Amino acid sequence: MPNRRRWRRRIVAALSLACLIVPLGQAAGPGTAKGALRLGGRAWPLTTAYAREVRTIPELDMGDPNPHVALILADRALPAVATRRDMVLIQLGAEGKAVGLLLEIDPGSGRIFAGDALLPRSGPQFFSQTPETAKLVDEGFRLTGGRASGRIRSIAPVGVMSPDGASLGSYTVDVGFDVAVAPAPELVATLTGEEARASDPARAIRRYFDAVAQGDLPAIRSMLAAEHPFAPMLKPEMLPGVKQEVFGPFADTGALMAALQKVYLYPAEAELFFKGPQGGMVMPMVREAGGWKVTVP
Repeated sequence: MPNRRRWRRRIVAALSLACLIVPLGQAAGPGTAKGALRLGGRAWPLTTAYAREVRTIPELDMGDPNPHVALILADRALPAVATRRDMVLIQLGAEGKAVGLLLEIDPGSGRIFAGDALLPRSGPQFFSQTPETAKLVDEGFRLTGGRASGRIRSIAPVGVMSPDGASLGSYTVDVGFDVAVAPAPELVATLTGEEARASDPARAIRRYFDAVAQGDLPAIRSMLAAEHPFAPMLKPEMLPGVKQEVFGPFADTGALMAALQKVYLYPAEAELFFKGPQGGMVMPMVREAGGWKVTVP
């Protein structure tokens, strides 16, 4: 399975501000879920569902169904940003503020091919599966008229591991759902080369890189989107680590900007693709009243 998901886990732990992206999408309003997730003899009722269509840009298309449906089944209503930004949802799970599942589903077959379980005490649990290794299935999946419905059921327990690799038992789930699926945002333009580097999002990201290079904490915070979950956690002692994460093998802002290959523009969002000696990186941005700001996947 794509390593982008494992990168996501490391980035959450490090509170990184530069990251590989899972594709953009806006979640529709909440739908219904009815069932439970069971772990260690205890059951957590799952009551609320959210869903969105996800379209992956070519640089991150690693063979998963594209587009696919991202389905959230939770034990409570979630903040709007958590229904459209996976890192925010993962963080809520890590903080024990949500229990449930984030599932990636092939809309043609209803097959669950990957996901994260948000579990109490253990932290988020990533999984991937093929038809031969599946432990979670969607029975009766339907996608009709912009609504998805079905029943997520365990056909075998799913093991739970602590961050240091110790076994914490296993979980099972049995929950039905019915929810509207928000369409993926429409791609407005794909900018390449110098046109990409001259774009408004690129000029904004250059200012962000300069602020990181200079260790200018107020300027960094001013470049983060209002929805960015890690802005309040950012402290001066974290700045060297942030700089390392942002620049990696690049010497300075100029070298990093020279690696900008494409800008994918949506009505209120952008994905900036950089290609360097260690592979590709995509940084997401959103348009706010003050201009383009850095956000999270």
